[in-house]
Amino acid sequence: MPPRTPVVAVMDGGLPGQRVEQAPLEHAAEHLAARGVRAPAVVVVGEVAGLAPSAT
Repeated sequence: MPPRTPVVAVMDGGLPGQRVEQAPLEHAAEHLAARGVRAPAVVVVGEVAGLAPSAT
């Protein structure tokens, strides 16, 4: 996959504390780790991830 492929992680989806983090594939591991993304989380990789609303 190209390095600029969009990645979105949704943590605690559907709950009041839901968090959404976005990054390009080339920086996703570092970005998500730095933001403290943890389970339970859903990670979406690909063009559909580019359709996600801005991170909250």
